[in-house]
Amino acid sequence: LPRNFPTEDQRTAMRRGTQAIHGEGGLLTVYAPDRPGVFSRIAGAATLNGLEVVEAAAHTEFGIALAMFQVQPRFADSIDWAKVSESVGDALNGRLALAARIDEQIRTYSPRTTTMAPQPVVETRVTIDNESSSAATIVEVASANGIGLLYYVTRALSQLDLNIATAKVQTLGDDVVDSFYLRDRNGEKVTDEAYLAEIQRALDHALLVAFLPQETLHG
Repeated sequence: LPRNFPTEDQRTAMRRGTQAIHGEGGLLTVYAPDRPGVFSRIAGAATLNGLEVVEAAAHTEFGIALAMFQVQPRFADSIDWAKVSESVGDALNGRLALAARIDEQIRTYSPRTTTMAPQPVVETRVTIDNESSSAATIVEVASANGIGLLYYVTRALSQLDLNIATAKVQTLGDDVVDSFYLRDRNGEKVTDEAYLAEIQRALDHALLVAFLPQETLHG
């Protein structure tokens, strides 16, 4: 990913205000109108195409969300970028049943129901920081990695009408550490204690669901 993110060229592209999807090598770049759920939909489409997110970053400006995903194929040797781009476009336009499809993929490919998951290096935790930034609420999620995890986490945020102003996602072996700078629907950091408690509850639940055995979810 670019060292100085977003670059000036990327900011120029954001000013144009148009949706664009580009994949090359192991990098997926998406420009889309900013709204809650954009990052989650892109992450979900990546998951559906068997892509593991190694690193990701997001930024919103000029009413446009820019998301960059460094990815690698989880089940194949190469990436079909035409298919990925089509899936991302469909997801952004609300034409994919992401939750249902990701659930099907987990049941098909996840070893969690039959084998012991590796011991995580990082402690599973959700940290909410309202002191380090005057403009956004910072949420950090650390957990073992898993199919669809980034989708579950970012979907939980979008369901609370939270906008991801900036995101940094890192996969460290079998673990992930994700940081999100969040604003409410009015573009403000979250200060209401009840709202903060709901963020904590939603993310705790997302992590729980992501690692529940699938027979538990489906009887």
